[in-house]
Amino acid sequence: MVSKSSIFGDTVKLRKDVLPHVTVREWNVLGKNNDRVILIRHTPKGRAVEVVRENDIDWEKYPRKNIS
Repeated sequence: MVSKSSIFGDTVKLRKDVLPHVTVREWNVLGKNNDRVILIRHTPKGRAVEVVRENDIDWEKYPRKNIS
């Protein structure tokens, strides 16, 4: 796996084997703390926050835009 890094505000997806009890797979990056990524999901009832490791993100599904 190529190492990538998420950027504040990006939308990322969790790998299928990470937090299998959480049905929502797509999250927004709120920030980073060492090797942990803080994710947030806005819902009709409020907000949910999860903290995961960089390698918990499915980088194959990461829609990084090419910056030229």
